[in-house]
Formats: sequence, C-alpha cells, structure tokens
Amino acid sequence: MRKIAFVCALLLVAAASVVVYGQEDYTVFTYEEALELALETFPEIQDLENAIEELEDLRDDLRDVLALTYWMIAYTRGSTIRSHLDEVERQIEELTLDIRVIELRAELTLRNMLSDIANAAIDIEIMEASIVVSEESLRRANLLYSLGMISTSERRRAESRIMQEEMSLDNLRLVMANSQASLNLLLGQSPYQLTIVEYEITQSEAPVNLTRHITQTVAQAPAIRQTQINTERQRDAYNIHKERCHISPWRDCDSCVELHEAYARARLDQSLATRTMETALRMAHNRMSQLRTQEQAGSLELLQAVEGLETAEINLELGRGIPFEITQARHEVLDAELNVKRFLYRQWVLDFTLANPVLL
Repeated sequence: MRKIAFVCALLLVAAASVVVYGQEDYTVFTYEEALELALETFPEIQDLENAIEELEDLRDDLRDVLALTYWMIAYTRGSTIRSHLDEVERQIEELTLDIRVIELRAELTLRNMLSDIANAAIDIEIMEASIVVSEESLRRANLLYSLGMISTSERRRAESRIMQEEMSLDNLRLVMANSQASLNLLLGQSPYQLTIVEYEITQSEAPVNLTRHITQTVAQAPAIRQTQINTERQRDAYNIHKERCHISPWRDCDSCVELHEAYARARLDQSLATRTMETALRMAHNRMSQLRTQEQAGSLELLQAVEGLETAEINLELGRGIPFEITQARHEVLDAELNVKRFLYRQWVLDFTLANPVLL
C-alpha cells in the first residue's frame, strides 16, 4: 500500500475555490468527518436500521417460544417456528448487507466528488499557467509587430488565444463551483459555503496472481455469500422434505419437485452472480492497469519536462536563450506534474471500488 499525501493539492483546491467563491473563509473537514456527514444525508439507512431492530425483537421472541416448544409442544410445531426463525435471521442479514452497500456507495460518491473538485482545480491551474504563457507570447508579438516583423493578423491571433483561454478559465471555474455545490449538498452544508475536505491518497499494489486474487475476492464478497446461503437453504429444504416424503421411494412428490427446482434455480443464480462479479472485477483490474501505465508514462514526461526546464535555464545563463523559453518550460513541468496527479486521483477512486466489488 502506497500513501501519497496531497497537501499541495488541498492548498490548490482551496486557492482555486477562493477565486471561484470570492472569499477566503472556508470550513475544513477530515475525510472521516465528511463521510459521517454524507451518511446522514441518506435517510434510508435509518429506515433499514429501524426495520432490523423490529426483526431482532421478533427473533428474540421466536427464540423464547422455540425453547418452550421443544419441551412442551409437538416437534412439528417447533420445526415450523425454527423455519420462521431462520427466515427472520436471513432478512436481518439481507438488511444489514443493504445498509453496508448504501454506506459504501455514499463513500464512493464522496470520493468521486473530491476527485472531481481536485481535477477541476488542476484544470484551473493549468489554464492559468497557459494564460501566463500566452500573455508572454502576446508581449513578444506586440514587440515584433512594432518592429514590423509580423503582420496584424498574427498579432490578433495572439490576442484571440488569450480571450479564448480566459473564456475557458471562466467555464472551468463554473465547473469548480458546481462541483463544490454538489459536495456541499452531499455533506448537508449550504450550497454557498466553501468546504474543504482533508484526505490523503492511498494506492494498493497490483496483485501478484490476478486470477487467484479475483477468485478469493469474489468468494468473500457479501453479495456472493448471500447467494451461497440461499442455495444452501434451498438444498436443505429439499433434502429435509424428501426424507419425510413417504409417497414413494422411487419418485418425488409434487412438493419435492418444486423444492428441487428452487434449489436448481438458486445454484444457477449463485453461479451467474459469481461469473458476473468475476468478469466485472477483471475489467476493473484492467482499467487499473491502464491507469498505472498512464501514471508511469506521465512520470516519464514529467522527468523530461524538468530536464527541459533545466536546459532552458542553462541556455539563458549562457546567453543562448530567452526568458519566454523559461516560462514555457515551467508551464510544461506544471502540466506534466498535474497530469500525474490526475491519474492518481482516478486510481484512488477505482481502488476503492476494487476493494468493495459489490459496487461494480
């Protein structure tokens, strides 16, 4: 597991947001605090918890009755109560899983929003740096125009480029404002409040044996476990009924046939769910592999950009370069550096999905 602290990214988001919102006061939450606030905006969690409490009370009552049944009432009555108790416990498991899925989806939504805000801040900083380069180009164009070395149309193209970039910057700031408003809505905050969430990006290492990793992950997934439990329950119901069926030792009764068909459907559902999750996991791992490759390529581009900046600085010291080349080289370094961070944010979101395949 690699940890990458993005303190500079946090400051980057704050600085970009100040420009968008026109204020310097903002509220800062830790990631855990933000997640807790996000969960409070999902009222269905409380509804499911209330339903679980009612089922748990019913389960306790059934257990009390069952304890008396085996001593005071006929065996068949106790068996019926046991079946009812098993069904209640199954419902509790399903509702508990539903709550967990909602919590995971809430956290995935939070990560996506934080990633969107970070990417918007990256786009804003890149565009601001590009405008600096374009302004320097315009100054050079004006100088050359005054010396009669370029035409009017060439100078106007330099002016037009700055206007287009400034319009793009305004659009990017609007994207940032919308992303901030969406985050505020998720956290139950005012849409006009500037909210910053402190967090760090963690990256898991690629599995050594992907096939084995996928098989183990799917086997441990709660959703797959639920299908397995259902299959076992249908199998046990069929076997118990068949043992008690006295119509004929050579053929099943109608109830046996129905129970066997239900068992077969449960096995099919389990197999289909397993294959579906395995396929989704493999596709997600392939996307992660692509992101890691893009990150590595971006890191190489960053190294080349840094070397280019060093070369430009040396040339300027030796009198073989101009200041504009330094400005342009610094922009290329910033562009490459922020693009690497963009890939890391995407990995951060996808890594959470891979760790919780129920989200696929």
